[in-house]
Amino acid sequence: MWLIVVRFLPNEVYLLEPVLKALNTPKLQWQTTYILLLWLSLICLAPFDLASIDSTTGNTSLVKRLIELTKRGLGSAGKERDACAILGARVLSRSDVWQQELPSFMTWAVEIFTSDQDTEPNRTLLLVNHYSSSLTQKTGVLATISNILTHSERQIGQSIIPQAVEIIDVTDDETNPINTNALARKFRVKIMQRIGLIELPALTLHENDEIPETLNDMLGHLLSSLSDKVPPPTPRVWTNSRTRLSGIQLQKQSLKSSFVSLPPEQTNSSASFSKIWTRAS
Repeated sequence: MWLIVVRFLPNEVYLLEPVLKALNTPKLQWQTTYILLLWLSLICLAPFDLASIDSTTGNTSLVKRLIELTKRGLGSAGKERDACAILGARVLSRSDVWQQELPSFMTWAVEIFTSDQDTEPNRTLLLVNHYSSSLTQKTGVLATISNILTHSERQIGQSIIPQAVEIIDVTDDETNPINTNALARKFRVKIMQRIGLIELPALTLHENDEIPETLNDMLGHLLSSLSDKVPPPTPRVWTNSRTRLSGIQLQKQSLKSSFVSLPPEQTNSSASFSKIWTRAS
């Protein structure tokens, strides 16, 4: 839906700072905030160095203001979180930004998942006076990382794989609160698939070659996600997992020695997963 909305928004670069300023207007309705954030994400695609259009005279640059706006909005429980995930991915994937700002953002993201915030909600005041819980914020962070891995250049995606893998490993425990949210689990699956696809070019066509450890781990996580049984039932998460496994298989035929398709008659049996993971751990 948002792709339709942005077609009607002008993308002149001189509008970037006025739109950013408009977001600081007090008591904005969520609909207004959502559209302004989408508009900002569109303008940020401008093929100019953001520093060249920055009129900021203080210590906080235009890029840092955009990133701070994104971090605040990722904790929103409304549509603003979706728009901030798009905005953050586009800003952090820019060629003039990612080397300076993306590492610190990923460090912050890892801290969000490794800290003990699940017992104490993060009561940070957000864009439209909504309050954020840790789970809501983590879902927004997962959405941002998923967008970065999906839409950025491969070099940028490779640079954040270690932190992304750490987040996937931290949230792999079934008792982790993040696994009670179907949307968060869906973004985890998307991140796993993108990491797998980025790692694929490292494979050769020789059957005896070892699969990279990261790719091996991501395939294992994807296969585990097929047995998603967390209530309420979430068939979309299961379908998402299987679709992305198929995508990885089609991208590289050399994986056939370590990974085979899931037979339809085994889709309801979690015990069958060991049969499709033939590579020795």
